Amino acid sequence: MEKQRSGFTLVELLVVIGIIALLISILLPSLNQARNAANRTKCASNMAQLGRVWHMYANEYKGAFPDNGQGFGTWELLTGWQRMEFVERYKLRDGKIFYCPNALGLTGGDFSDDDWNRASGAATTVPTTAIGYSMYAASGNAAAWNRSIGSNLPPPFRANERNLVERPLLMDITIKYGPPYTPAVTWAYSAHFSRKLSKPDGANTLFGDGHVQWKNGSEIKKRLVNYPNQFERWW
Repeated sequence: MEKQRSGFTLVELLVVIGIIALLISILLPSLNQARNAANRTKCASNMAQLGRVWHMYANEYKGAFPDNGQGFGTWELLTGWQRMEFVERYKLRDGKIFYCPNALGLTGGDFSDDDWNRASGAATTVPTTAIGYSMYAASGNAAAWNRSIGSNLPPPFRANERNLVERPLLMDITIKYGPPYTPAVTWAYSAHFSRKLSKPDGANTLFGDGHVQWKNGSEIKKRLVNYPNQFERWW
């Protein structure tokens, strides 16, 4: 009488493993694309909420947007007073909307929104908190850069200024460095960086009228330069 076989042979097991590996290789790119698309949407939602907060702030302070003058060119710093204002007046206790879900932490935390409860470590005259978006509005530094390159997109300082539909309030951090900071021109930071393309996949921008726009990597442009070929802001 023939003995009944139990279990798999080695060949059958290898075939199953091969099929699973093939399915994973097919599905992973789709899953990554879906995750990136979801993060872009969440990022845009964060910015839309921040747009409402910025205009609420302006209503409280005679039309003025939150001042961005303490960072000395670093647009990602809230002052301690501003942070307290956002927490106590606007109930943004965990600060999550200040961080793109794709962003990296800037102060050593496991997640970008860990920065909300850590000192920024930046050399400023007042305590500051690092956030995950670049604050363009009310930046004297950005205004000076605009004058130096003749740009027609100066940062808005007040909620009643003209042409707010084209003038950003905040944007995803997208920075490019060049010599002498680095041996060659390279992307210093991008929350939506594509490892496959070795450049940003794109960026969200919040405009003064409250709308948020995503631009693909091929559409974003070098907008401001601190020093020629050294420190470039793109959106």
